[in-house]
Amino acid sequence: MLGIDWRDDLKLGFTEIDEQHKKLIQTMSDLNQAIINKEADKVITSTFVNLFEYTNKHFALEEKYFDQFGYEDADAHKAAHAYFANMINEKFKKIYGDPHELSVELIGFLDLWLVGHIMVMDKKYEQCFKEHGVK
Repeated sequence: MLGIDWRDDLKLGFTEIDEQHKKLIQTMSDLNQAIINKEADKVITSTFVNLFEYTNKHFALEEKYFDQFGYEDADAHKAAHAYFANMINEKFKKIYGDPHELSVELIGFLDLWLVGHIMVMDKKYEQCFKEHGVK
């Protein structure tokens, strides 16, 4: 991944959710830049702090809406969230190893998540949320 930035095709049109996605992308970009600069050791801890915060806040918000609106694909989406949280926890267990190696592994996972989850799975709930007045 080389310096991903927020793009219009990532936007869902829901202010709070889009802001949370932007923060994830900024976290990814910061980590990527640290890898390039060979300074992963300086950001790996803050990267995990941001990822844990994202996991807790963002997933709770989406899942609250899923339950509130009776979103039909909620179970699959919640399972994907649980998978992400588990993977971040597993990667965090390697925090005392090589920070560069861990950062490269983490950025690869996050890049796949961005494409596979935000750009595919999250787009699926877009219409449901709009119909229920989420802004």
